[in-house]
Amino acid sequence: MSERAKPARGFSLLDVLFGVFALTVAFVGLYGMMQLSLKAVSQNKARAGAMSLSQEQLEYARSMPFDQVGVISGNPSGNIPASETIVLNGITYTRRTVVVWVDDYKDGTATTTPLDTVPTDYKRVKVEVLWDAPGNQRSFAAVTNITPKGLETPAPGGIFKITVADAAGLPISGANIRIRNTVTLLDVNRITPSTGIWYEYGLTPATGYEITVTKSGYNSSRTYGTAEVTNPDPGHLTAIDDQVNAKTFFIDRVSDKTFHVYNAPFEEEWTDTFDNDTKLFAMSSTTITAVPGTLQLEFNAGNYKSPGYATSTWIIPAHLH
Repeated sequence: MSERAKPARGFSLLDVLFGVFALTVAFVGLYGMMQLSLKAVSQNKARAGAMSLSQEQLEYARSMPFDQVGVISGNPSGNIPASETIVLNGITYTRRTVVVWVDDYKDGTATTTPLDTVPTDYKRVKVEVLWDAPGNQRSFAAVTNITPKGLETPAPGGIFKITVADAAGLPISGANIRIRNTVTLLDVNRITPSTGIWYEYGLTPATGYEITVTKSGYNSSRTYGTAEVTNPDPGHLTAIDDQVNAKTFFIDRVSDKTFHVYNAPFEEEWTDTFDNDTKLFAMSSTTITAVPGTLQLEFNAGNYKSPGYATSTWIIPAHLH
């Protein structure tokens, strides 16, 4: 006797569809993981480049003589560019460098008791590197302190104590202070700390220091010169050697309300005597007779033309249109 053949078992359409769906989900997941991995590698590459550029600038500043550490048109002044664009590994970076004098509280300060007669103790260098990333801009910053090789040496110059507060007298942090002097070629921007007070040390003794205080969402405040106002208040500041010049600037949040102002209704007359066509915008088959002033249909061969019209010009004031 021969054994009966068993029927072959195949895949149904439902099995095939489920298999395709499972493979699709797996490939989409793998593709997403690959994209995330590539993005992470790209971000790490960009961040590594920013760290390298910031470290390079800090090392350059450390290698300079102490009295030459500073930025162009800065305070202290030097040969380091305040901002520069650098392309590294196909990525475009913006490198910003800020150098400021530091009056260390450990040996007293120029504004406290006991009085520190040498407030320019050392210099602080901050390097910030920015680059564009998908969706936003990223940055990396590094800071270092640079001290003189020997004892601190007095750097001649004046001191500005700039306080930024709101209308209630509360300190404002994060406000931008621009200090500019066209004679000494100074042009720097500083940011107020949580106290709202910024000390600028080592300023070249001179007059005409322009101060502008701004912050996003706030009104601004600044000093004025005699070329703008006869008796400016506040006027541009003066830096005097070894003296503190204090000034407070008040700024506050700007309202976003909109006000509409309307005139009350009133009576007014408008007339046209029709002695000329100066008050008519358009005419068709009509004519003006100056004496007496009339507007009438044109008359031709014993008949008046029909139709005809005349349109007045725009009437002032507008609500009489």
